[in-house]
Amino acid sequence: MPIFNSNENSGLKDEELISKYRFSHDNSYLGELFLRYIPYIFGVSLSILKNQREAEELTMTVYNKISSDLKRVEVKNFSTWLHQLVKN
Repeated sequence: MPIFNSNENSGLKDEELISKYRFSHDNSYLGELFLRYIPYIFGVSLSILKNQREAEELTMTVYNKISSDLKRVEVKNFSTWLHQLVKN
């Protein structure tokens, strides 16, 4: 299953996606979560970096970071955690 083809997971809440990803390490859950937040991640990245190419690269870096961090870190409020991750 491709990482960003996650229609079956679209009805799940962020917390459910995170929980299922942590338990199974199934990238379809992470893909759905990431798809929801791509515009947000890119927007914050662009506002900080003022460069589209660098913002695109940071967006993918954030994906790699959340894919590893969510396996080992318990996140209570994903959007707040994500904002701080992007800023850092």
